Amino acid sequence: MKKHITLILCSLLFAQWSVSMEYQRMITKENKWNYVQEHYPSCIGCGGETKTHAYFVSNDTVIGAKTYQKIMRAEIRYNGIDTTFFCAAREDSMLQQVYWKPDNRDEQVLYRFDVDSGALLASDTSFLGGKPNQIMEQKVTSVGRYDFNGFTGKRISVATILKHANVDFEPMTLMTEDWYEGLGHLTYFLGMGDELELLCFWNDGQQRYLNPTYNACVVTAYLPNALEQTTQASDFQFLPNPANEELRIESEIAFERAELYTLSGTKLLETRERTVNLRALGAGVYLLKIHLESGAIVTGKVLKW
Repeated sequence: MKKHITLILCSLLFAQWSVSMEYQRMITKENKWNYVQEHYPSCIGCGGETKTHAYFVSNDTVIGAKTYQKIMRAEIRYNGIDTTFFCAAREDSMLQQVYWKPDNRDEQVLYRFDVDSGALLASDTSFLGGKPNQIMEQKVTSVGRYDFNGFTGKRISVATILKHANVDFEPMTLMTEDWYEGLGHLTYFLGMGDELELLCFWNDGQQRYLNPTYNACVVTAYLPNALEQTTQASDFQFLPNPANEELRIESEIAFERAELYTLSGTKLLETRERTVNLRALGAGVYLLKIHLESGAIVTGKVLKW
């Protein structure tokens, strides 16, 4: 009997461990990222500007018999938003690797999370006079875990090391960066681009990360005016509230969709219109979530009588 109970407990613990260690997917429509990007930020009079780059996963696309996901970028400027195609990417959950496909070139591995500390990810040798000269290595220095508001995964620290063919040359670490399973990079999106810092990250409609330095998901500034824009719940009005049959969403800010939930988290309806039909609902308090084009989410309580 004791042996039977022990086996059951071990099975339960293994099941819990398996769930907690489940691989976090990055290239999924459940994820959205906002990064801040600056262009000559200190150059007054020469078009200096700070803007937000919002990234999200769109539809599938087939390239060379492989299925990729389209990554879109919304460039949020002080005077408007422009959304364009950014790149094609795919993910292999079994291998725990993320790939991207540049135009007219073979796909490249962006992130690998199937590695242990000390693993050599890449090595490139330059030659001088036909002889090996310098060696550039990308090496895993540590493997750990991270937790962003309940969103967890592996954290891989990767060092770029410069070596010399001459054995007397002391190896030099040029830079060390962290890769976050399911999220990517806190400094630039997908390991590319000229972004400075991650502002906000969302998974499954929940904000998992907020940059404490900016404390905002959308930041735009046009020098010398230094205009900073952030979207807050006060920018939206739900009228009438309390409501009986219909609720109007009033704001000058464009939004992607509105979702109505019970306070326990059950989704009741979704609309892209500014009028929400409440006729089929019972009396009570509900939660309205407004999904903005930037990826931000504004929430408010609605009373139905």
